[in-house]
Amino acid sequence: MSDMRLLHIATDNKFLNYALPLFNGIQNTHNSVWIVHALDTLELTKSKVDRVIDPQKLAQSDTSDFDAIILHSLKDDFTEFVLKQPAAMPILWIGWGFDYYDLIAADELQLLLPLTRQLKIDLISKKHWVKRLLHIARRILEPARLVRSKAIERINFFAPVLESEYVALESAQPGLHLPEFLPWNYGSVEDQYALGIDERWVSGKHILIGNSATWTSNHLEAIELVEEAGITNEQTVFIPLSYGEAPSSYADAIAIAATKAFADNQTVIKDFMAIEDYLAILSSCGFVIMNHVRQQALGNIISILYLGSRLFLRRENPTLSELRNYGFILNSTADLKTNNSLIRTPLSLAEQQHNRRLTLEIWGREPALTRTENVVKRLSEKVNSSRISIHKSDLMHDS
Repeated sequence: MSDMRLLHIATDNKFLNYALPLFNGIQNTHNSVWIVHALDTLELTKSKVDRVIDPQKLAQSDTSDFDAIILHSLKDDFTEFVLKQPAAMPILWIGWGFDYYDLIAADELQLLLPLTRQLKIDLISKKHWVKRLLHIARRILEPARLVRSKAIERINFFAPVLESEYVALESAQPGLHLPEFLPWNYGSVEDQYALGIDERWVSGKHILIGNSATWTSNHLEAIELVEEAGITNEQTVFIPLSYGEAPSSYADAIAIAATKAFADNQTVIKDFMAIEDYLAILSSCGFVIMNHVRQQALGNIISILYLGSRLFLRRENPTLSELRNYGFILNSTADLKTNNSLIRTPLSLAEQQHNRRLTLEIWGREPALTRTENVVKRLSEKVNSSRISIHKSDLMHDS
């Protein structure tokens, strides 16, 4: 493989810190990083950054020094930039979920269960709803939708979080020519998802609900589910709400619902905590409910499976079927409805060991590097193919 000069385009985010060690671990690969950010100061990106660029100036930037471009998400700011690239420039889009889920479900309200949907309607102001409706209209109507579709069709490769999401997107958008699918995920078990856990196993009977203050976590329904199943006096329900896009009024409403359901046997986490403290809580939770309809919180899920907790996901969530296809032992939230003892029945040691082995086989450092190597190889093949095509075109022109 000849040397590849890769340009990574990203916003200020922590996941780039997971990605670059993998790409830097591939021989004959040179990685440059541009952070698209209105301010010069970065908060979340700890990796070496070559350029901080204003979103308004991205589309006019010269990329001729690079062989291929890797987009870390497809922000609206990136679409014009994509369309400005020469046809011979390979582009990989690493999807995050937010940047393609509106193509699968046109309105986020479709991803909310009834109690959560009503809570959002009650808490969000009319001004916000007008702004949201305008945003949806811009996504649906021309010319914004056309520009975005053209940008997606210009991209050569697409790595969503789950392969099943690629299939769902194909089904939801039959008229959209999707880029070629490439499997790739951020980070690895050893370097991120089990860092600080090491050989530790889950050691408690407590319950974790969700991972963030996001509407799509459907906390109210998860609280109701656990309350109906019943918990023992030795169990505490932990609900992390220290980050996420939902307003503080959402966290307040969840705290009230948790107190009503579990009295003193609950802890709502609103403040940021050290990773060591969070891992200590995670290690004490033998039961975890992620009540999302969509794919979300995969990093947390990997850590949970590695620890050996009993995990509950919704049947509608594509993560459930994908994990089961891999062979993981886990439950649906529907299982808990029919057998409430599951919230008090930990996985056996054999089941825990099975899930840990699979997490290492799928998301361990070696498979992560192999996936990254395959990505770079595919980009290199595209570069060489483009150069051959250009050479043939020149020969035909000369003749």
